[in-house]
Amino acid sequence: MKRLKRLKQMTYCLFGALLLNSCEYRIHENFVELEKPSAEVQMGIELNVDNDGETIVVMSRSGQIPYNLATNGLKPIGCIFRIGDQSVRMPGGSGRLDLWNFNLPEDNYTLTCEIYLYTGTGSIAEQSGQESYMGKYEWPLKIADPGDYSRKLRHRVNEDGYLEVSWDKIPLGASTFAYYRVSTNYKEIIVRDINQTSFVDRSYVGGWNGYRVEAHFSDQRESWFCGYLDLEGGPDLKIDYSRKDSIVINWTNPYRAVISIQDESGTWIVKESPNRTFCIPYGAFGAREEAYSFYLEAENPKDRDERMFCHDYQLINRSRGTCIAPEGNWPRIGYNSLLSQLYVSSYNEVTSWSIPSLEPTGKRGNLLLHVYGYGFSSSTEKIVVHESDIIYIMNGNDLSKEVTIPVDGNQWIPGKPLLTADNKLLFVAVYPLKLRVYNALSGDLEYSFDIPVRTYGDVQTRITPDGKFAYYVYDWGEIGVLTLDNYRVTGQSVIRTSFQFWCVNPIRSEQLFISNKGSLTRYDSRNKSVTGHWNIPADMQVSNIDPESGLLLLYGQEKAIIFNPANGREMYSLPVSSGHSYWLYGNTLISNTGYALYLGEELKR
Repeated sequence: MKRLKRLKQMTYCLFGALLLNSCEYRIHENFVELEKPSAEVQMGIELNVDNDGETIVVMSRSGQIPYNLATNGLKPIGCIFRIGDQSVRMPGGSGRLDLWNFNLPEDNYTLTCEIYLYTGTGSIAEQSGQESYMGKYEWPLKIADPGDYSRKLRHRVNEDGYLEVSWDKIPLGASTFAYYRVSTNYKEIIVRDINQTSFVDRSYVGGWNGYRVEAHFSDQRESWFCGYLDLEGGPDLKIDYSRKDSIVINWTNPYRAVISIQDESGTWIVKESPNRTFCIPYGAFGAREEAYSFYLEAENPKDRDERMFCHDYQLINRSRGTCIAPEGNWPRIGYNSLLSQLYVSSYNEVTSWSIPSLEPTGKRGNLLLHVYGYGFSSSTEKIVVHESDIIYIMNGNDLSKEVTIPVDGNQWIPGKPLLTADNKLLFVAVYPLKLRVYNALSGDLEYSFDIPVRTYGDVQTRITPDGKFAYYVYDWGEIGVLTLDNYRVTGQSVIRTSFQFWCVNPIRSEQLFISNKGSLTRYDSRNKSVTGHWNIPADMQVSNIDPESGLLLLYGQEKAIIFNPANGREMYSLPVSSGHSYWLYGNTLISNTGYALYLGEELKR
């Protein structure tokens, strides 16, 4: 425990240099000036208290200050300690000043002490206690709590790009100071210089980390809490998809660091690079989002700590094109060629997107349940949206509901309903397999037809946009065809063919396309004749024919081909992600992973 320098040595003052009072004793009505001592009077006070060389430091507002008066033979009467307008009278020549008597909050104050001594004159006034000498002393006083956990550390990025943490010097002298202990989440640093009040952490590159600084003392007293600091936040990552050939990743970070980037498979795309911009090639079209990991480490390998790195995840759209699926979920897709708009649903919400810009129109519609699919409506600005047992006819522009048609008997709709220009709604429902025709304005059922079928093992149906044919799976290896006139069944036939996948031509409704193990075959359903045959890769399957361009889409495990059935030429091909489904509408390739890519320019070449 250290005493102030002017306290450690007893302070002796000449009587004439001190503020000494000669008290007056009242005798009758006259005041008699007492005789002043003829010799020099020496006095002082010794405080046994912590200090920083100038200021008394008390570690609690209820702490004590031991004191002792040095009077050089004169008998002490006592002293008065004052702090502000509060005072405490202490008798005798020594004792302990209890600060709790002052009821003081932790703060900075001035402590004064007035010392009263018997004069030694032997006068009646002295004998009656009415005569004394006084010396007055004062000191700066700081009342502090060593365990005040509200103290905070300061931090900055220094000129060299490293984190610098700083704190206030403890308000005590160096005699009992042992060291500062700087603690982080992963390590501890000891600082033994009381005047060093900062620490540079060369390992910190961002992310969450906590810092705590305490001062410890050689006399085993309670440590002094200097402050705490919690840091968080990783690199600022920006993903740019504006380039057609690659994804651009930009990152910024205030600290000196290098970055490593790892893809979802564990492959390192970038390893310990100081560069702040990277280009990553797109993956195959339709690839789902991938979680990329970004690791930041100290630039200098000597400064690295395997526990001190910044780790961040970012979902990267590896597919070319635009993600049009709400929340990136598996979408259902509709298309209206008159409005040049795509309609997309993942749950019960309908959103619309313009072609070719692939910008959202901002219009939304909501259904009660999840959207099951969309119908054909190429000759009207209305769209058909259906749940499992309800069909909605909606305005294709503002997505408002116009007509609601329930499907009877817990049946469901396996194919796409058809909405015609003269407001007829046609669809096939199961079970049993039945063609239904409704008035799309009133919702009334106008016609139904029980479709003969031998198997329900593969329920697929197609109704052509002109309302002239309805196709369905009649049996294994057989496609049934219904011929319609004025939306009534007038004929039935079966095309016997081996097939894996099939579609119909929305522009020429009599054309049926079959793909099977490396071959593509075109049939004329009117006479069941083969009108075209092409060899295709064995893994290729037919998807659909674009109702606008008439081009046919084929896709396999790693590739999609856009094929012109009119001249038998391949128009365009591109890599696609395996295991997904693809469609072509309005020269726009769409994946069931929720991506759309406009290929109008490529198909013109």
